[in-house]
Amino acid sequence: SVFSDSAHLTQCANVANNINEIEDLNMVTIYPNPSENVINIEIPFGNSLEFKFANIFNIHGTKLNEYKLTKGATKIITNLNDGTYFLELTGDIKTVRKKVFIFNNR
Repeated sequence: SVFSDSAHLTQCANVANNINEIEDLNMVTIYPNPSENVINIEIPFGNSLEFKFANIFNIHGTKLNEYKLTKGATKIITNLNDGTYFLELTGDIKTVRKKVFIFNNR
């Protein structure tokens, strides 16, 4: 997909919000980005990071929603206003974050 994001676990600090953002993450596919309130997260079987939850934060760092992840694919329906958000994937070993954009066709 044109909007798919792949990455290695390289992170860069987002100084304004003190949030680390994934630049490259092969172990997880997040699409589409931008999205119209539906975000798909694909976690391949055998992923050693074992992500368990997805959290969505606004640009101020306030947690808006939490979703339980399953192996394979998880579809998140966000019901968020247009804007920039951070999708955080958490597990026992690692927490990673990715900037996502929500644009609803009205």
